[in-house]
This record gives sequence, structure tokens and C-alpha cells, in this order.
Amino acid sequence: MVVSMSPISKRGGARAGAGRKPGSGRFLEHTVVKRVPASLVPELDSWLAGFVQLQAENAALPPGALALAESLLPAAIPLMQDPVRAGFPSPAASYTQKRLDFNDYLVSNAAATIAVYAAGNSMADAGIDDGDMLVVNRSREAINGDIVVAQVGTEFTVKRLRKQGTHIELHPENARETFPVIVPTEDAEWQLIGVVTFVIKKL
Repeated sequence: MVVSMSPISKRGGARAGAGRKPGSGRFLEHTVVKRVPASLVPELDSWLAGFVQLQAENAALPPGALALAESLLPAAIPLMQDPVRAGFPSPAASYTQKRLDFNDYLVSNAAATIAVYAAGNSMADAGIDDGDMLVVNRSREAINGDIVVAQVGTEFTVKRLRKQGTHIELHPENARETFPVIVPTEDAEWQLIGVVTFVIKKL
């Protein structure tokens, strides 16, 4: 619920002409007046500020971005002690040593983690193919060499970050096809959305 507070006249009614016109504002709908105890105003203001910030952050997400569930239920599966060999099989038998929870393995900060699908093949040499799901940590500070999701203008892209001082470049990784290196200028509208921490594929 969004609360809109309009000035109140001495007669107890809303002042004529006060408030936004119907259909205006961010939510494009009429507003309502709610009375709250004075002691709750700071708490309400804090909640509204957090809500507005969350709306602004979500507005900068790639289309189709998936947020994590508010409550991550344990998803533990058996974890074998020895790795599976891609060469000759090991004569030693592997035994289950513990159980692995993918929530703990894939997510370090649930509130700042989103999942997005990759489109295109500009990062094929980095192991990212069209249709792969990317786990993106929005709270992690991007450093030189990270694979990041960025917004440049109105477009979203996943690229390798090359950073030297304040100079930023976003590099593709596909030796078989030609893709441009993106170099955001000072007056360009762009931002880093987050760092790619895992790539999930279907086989």
C-alpha cells in the first residue's frame, strides 16, 4: 500500500485542489489519504524510502531478471568425496561424505542476488552460451577481470570488465565471431548491474 499525505484544512477535510491529479505520478493511479499516529511517522517514512529505493533498483534490472524467493528452503543433496574423472576411471570407490545445499553454494547474499538468461554468443569463450542462466551478485564490487552484467544506454550486456584507474572497457570473448569492445564515455548513461558468479547450463 502506498500512502499519500495531503494537507488537511481546519475543517478536517482535504484541502481543495491538493494532491496529484488522477492518473499521474509513478503508479498512474489515484492516491488516498491515511491518518497515522505521529509516533509512527518516522517508521513509515523509513519504510517508504526503502520501498522507493527497491523500485528504483528493480527498474535497472535486465528484462526477465529473476529475483530469489524470500525464503530459501534447504536443498541438500548427497556430495561424493571424490571428483568424477573425465579420463580413466579411478579404481577407488567414492562415498558420500556430506550433503550440499545449493543455496549456500550459489548464493552469498540472497537479497542482492538475481538470475538472468544470457542471449547471444559474445561470451562463448568464457563458457557463456545463448540461453545459459547467470547468477549475478549485485552487492559485490566489480574488479578488473570480472564478468559483469552492465546497462549501457537502454541495452543490457554481459562482458569481461577491463578496468585501469577510471578507464572502463567491456570486452567480449569469442574468437570465432567479431563483437565490439564497449567503452562507456563519461557522458554516456551506463551502470554496472552486478558480477556474474555462476553460469548454470542445461545439458
